[in-house]
Amino acid sequence: MRGRSHWEINGTEGDLVVKADQAQWWYGGTQLYGARGEEGALTELPVPARYQRSLTQWTGRSAEPACGVAHEYALLRDQIIGSLAPDEDGVPDFRHAVRRHAMLERVREAARAGRKVTLAEQGA
Repeated sequence: MRGRSHWEINGTEGDLVVKADQAQWWYGGTQLYGARGEEGALTELPVPARYQRSLTQWTGRSAEPACGVAHEYALLRDQIIGSLAPDEDGVPDFRHAVRRHAMLERVREAARAGRKVTLAEQGA
């Protein structure tokens, strides 16, 4: 039996749902849906172009397990030839970890104080 993945994130201003046809969502394509407000219906959200590599031979084949592998090789190619801008290589580094920890600390502070904090306030 083939499983499915369903990950739902409910927030104060809307909802996100990530769906995949496989329990191991990283092997194939995922679909992202979002809605704002209490009455909003979920609509499919496109993947931003900056998260996609130029692999035209994989267009329309994102559900195939080899698609993820092809994108990883494309990322490696882009890293080797140096065609990526700084901080766009898709691989977290120490600076990334420091920024995430600072962001999480601001989230904790906001929860304790009962107020909203924007990422701009924390210098992300």
